[in-house]
Amino acid sequence: QAVINQVQLTGGAGSSVDSTVINVTLTTADLNSIKAQVGLAKSSSSTYLRFSSNLISDMNSYNTSGALLPVSQRVNKVVAILDGSAKLVHTFVKDAVAPVLVIANYSMQAGRLTLQFSETVSSPTLNTSALVLTLAGMGSVQLHGGSVSTANSTVLTVDLIKSDLDQLKNFTWPSIGAGNMTVQLFAGGVQDMDTNAVLGATLTMSAYVPDTAAPVLVQYDLNMTSATIMLSFSETILFGSIVPTSITFSNAANGPAATRSKTLTGGWVEPVSLTTFILHISVADMNEIKRLDLLCTDTNSTYLSGLVAFDPSGNQLAAIPSATSQRVHTFGPDVIPPEIVSFTLDLNVALLVVTFSETVRPPLVVSGLTLQSASACSSCSSFTLASVGGYGSISTSPAGTVFTVNLGITDLNALQLIFTLAVSNTTTFLRATTGTIADMAGNALVPLVAAAGLPVLAFAPDRNRPMLSSYNFSYTPGSNASTLLLNFSKSVNAATLNLSAIVLQSAGNSTAASVRLTDGNWSLSNGTAILVYLTAFQTHAIKLVRPLARDPSTLFISCPAGAVTDMAGNPLVAISDASALRASAVLADTTPLQLLNFSFDMNAGAAVLAFDEPFDVNLVNLALVGFVDSSNSSNVIYLTGGSVTTVNHVNLTILISANDLNVLKVSTYMLTTIPASWVVLASSAFTDMFNNNVAGVRVNAFALTADQTPPNLVSYAVDMTLGTLQLNFDESVSAASLQTPGLCAQAAQAYTGSAVPLYCLTGGLTHSANGTQIVVQMSQADLDSINVLLSVFQSQGQSWLRGAEATLTVPNAGFETPGIDFKAPTSWALASAATVRNDDSGGCCQTDAFPPTPAGDSFLAISNAAGRGSASTNLTATIAPGLYHFSVSVADAAPTSGPTQSIVQLSLGCAASPNLFAKNFSATASDFSVSGWTTLEVVGRVQPGSVCVGAPVRITVRVMSTSGRVGVDSAQVTYTAPDFILDMAGNPVVEIRRLA
Repeated sequence: QAVINQVQLTGGAGSSVDSTVINVTLTTADLNSIKAQVGLAKSSSSTYLRFSSNLISDMNSYNTSGALLPVSQRVNKVVAILDGSAKLVHTFVKDAVAPVLVIANYSMQAGRLTLQFSETVSSPTLNTSALVLTLAGMGSVQLHGGSVSTANSTVLTVDLIKSDLDQLKNFTWPSIGAGNMTVQLFAGGVQDMDTNAVLGATLTMSAYVPDTAAPVLVQYDLNMTSATIMLSFSETILFGSIVPTSITFSNAANGPAATRSKTLTGGWVEPVSLTTFILHISVADMNEIKRLDLLCTDTNSTYLSGLVAFDPSGNQLAAIPSATSQRVHTFGPDVIPPEIVSFTLDLNVALLVVTFSETVRPPLVVSGLTLQSASACSSCSSFTLASVGGYGSISTSPAGTVFTVNLGITDLNALQLIFTLAVSNTTTFLRATTGTIADMAGNALVPLVAAAGLPVLAFAPDRNRPMLSSYNFSYTPGSNASTLLLNFSKSVNAATLNLSAIVLQSAGNSTAASVRLTDGNWSLSNGTAILVYLTAFQTHAIKLVRPLARDPSTLFISCPAGAVTDMAGNPLVAISDASALRASAVLADTTPLQLLNFSFDMNAGAAVLAFDEPFDVNLVNLALVGFVDSSNSSNVIYLTGGSVTTVNHVNLTILISANDLNVLKVSTYMLTTIPASWVVLASSAFTDMFNNNVAGVRVNAFALTADQTPPNLVSYAVDMTLGTLQLNFDESVSAASLQTPGLCAQAAQAYTGSAVPLYCLTGGLTHSANGTQIVVQMSQADLDSINVLLSVFQSQGQSWLRGAEATLTVPNAGFETPGIDFKAPTSWALASAATVRNDDSGGCCQTDAFPPTPAGDSFLAISNAAGRGSASTNLTATIAPGLYHFSVSVADAAPTSGPTQSIVQLSLGCAASPNLFAKNFSATASDFSVSGWTTLEVVGRVQPGSVCVGAPVRITVRVMSTSGRVGVDSAQVTYTAPDFILDMAGNPVVEIRRLA
């Protein structure tokens, strides 16, 4: 037969007993070699034997000497069985013994398991999943496959698949040895060559080769969106051995030549498998990588070096030096847009701090940021930051995620003007446009819309108090007002300004020359400046205080805290009067003093000039003040004297001297009517408080009080030799108005009837001009008549001059009609207990109550037992301008004890005004008494404009007391016509009873 499989024995032991049957015991090696042959000795049909003749011999095996010969030298050797005629086995006993695992070795370095069996086993029958490798105290790995040596043998090797090897390595540690590892082979896990299944067994490794190879970073992927690095290693890596801070990214393979690099400062590792890990980059590191701009922007700018990691056996990762940095395998760009995650607003320091979800690329477009007062805002208050000038500066955190906007004064003040916005954390929200900023990859900001504003994370309200930083004061040109421009350090609430709290002072440390403001107005528009319009009245008060507000060195402001508040209610910082704030600028008053109007009172001899601003009373020059009768007349009468008074330095009263007043009165037309009343001022007649001269003007009077004061004869002299009367008046009189028949001469002051010589002139004339002195040339007839009287004008004591008088008829003046007790007198109207008494009729109490009446039999008796009594009557004469004398005789009833305190009032007037003039007389004042009848008289002058002119004269006697009885008799009224001479205004002379 053709030989397929054969094994030549290499040893063995034959039977020790000579016989025809020889038993040969095969060596284990030969037996295993036979078993290893697939088609050899598996049955009787596959078992043939052949051998050479040198195998054995018969018993003739000794030489002649009796020595045992080698088989090859023997004569009777066995007949050889040659190849091709091999002897088929006679009896075949199949192998029925199960193989046994006897030795196991493992190399962690090679990942190879070596199994040695008690006999040859069939390599294809080895089931790797029947193998379990266990590391004591760490774990076990049941194999999922592997590469088994192909030769049938007593020794098989298994090269572990990578996953099993990685898993197994995960259970190792640097000091592991053979004694720490076992292998378990499940029964039937392999068969011998006769399909005998192996017996199950667990063996401790006889030999162990540790892992000494350095692991390798096979590749890594960087995802900028998820901020992760996917690390893939050549073998199992100890999870906790990966050091994130050992990683350095650079933008070039040769790290030292890179322009950008970043070594991680943190991060955490997430295992994916034993050889694959995800390193989560910290937010800070990620933002810094993004901030570096040219680093990790694509595959060509992403290189890694320096990574430190260890496998479980303690082998450090193969070094990745910076000079040969490893390029990224897959690069994932950042595609997530940045977001505003929070913001804070501190109005104390004017800082708006915006925090983004990642590093963003400057510049920040501040005009894309809007503060709003509510989260959902459709009509709420809002304010958008200004793109130019609104902010002072913007700073960025090192990571580029936090932007601090230093609000400029423009934005800050504008923001503070909105009462309802950014006053608390509940009124502070942020919205932003997509164009506000983008991240380093160009992804635009996720917008914050008005309908969903971001609430403030932290809010600090404005607690900074405003300060008055500067101010300007201006006298308004062409006006009497002034302005005060107050500039504050921040927006203030104009409505809270307390003007009266502000004091202007001429020195920075003294209020000796100062004015407290009280009168002005200003716009209620809020802002950093308030322009106060001070009224003319207030401005006048300022001008009157010297040297206040002449220039910046003479104007300072002081005010208490809270003179105004800012928009948050913070009070103004006080400015003490000891360190007042100096003005930045003062616009001085250069406007000439203006005369607004003037009026003249001819009665008082006073001209009142009203100026548009205060004048300096010490610089008044009356010699430059004149009066004229028209706007274009050149006949100006300038004052030569007089005095001035003022209460407010705006209105000036000139008290005209008597001489000047008479000169003015002598003028025929001047100051007689408003059209004929003009004042003339030279330019230096008056100056204002800034030494600006009055504008030279000629101003028509707006009011004129005509001369209604009667002239008084203050003295006179008589010269009987010359036959003249020299009349001296207190004002100018009209010589043409002289009526000599109105003058009477009498020998005594009081005219009591024929006992006093009296002579009234009938003629005479004067050649005097208008003025205060009139010389009357008496007629010869009058001189002769006076001389005949002998007692008039014969000596100074007999030289009394008075006006001519007329006695008016008083009806029933003596109460004689009807003259009956208790009957009302005719023509008199009685009130209360007023009746007639008659001395002769013997009425009740007449004799003992009153003294006898001086005239007639009857008199009027007024008793106040029933209240105030009175009697009045109307004369037939009507009232005309002039002097009236009303007199009665009065007696008081005899009191039983003590004074009666009777009070009698005499009055003269008309129906419209009964008491045109009146006078009270009292018994207690000794005006009259019970001792007799006393004449009481009331005197009054009726002016031309009186309401009673033209009405009948009414006289009244009234008892004003509430007790007592009064007798009245002999009522008399006299009238002195005011027409013997008139002043220049036509006023008649006052009644005269003048001693020469």
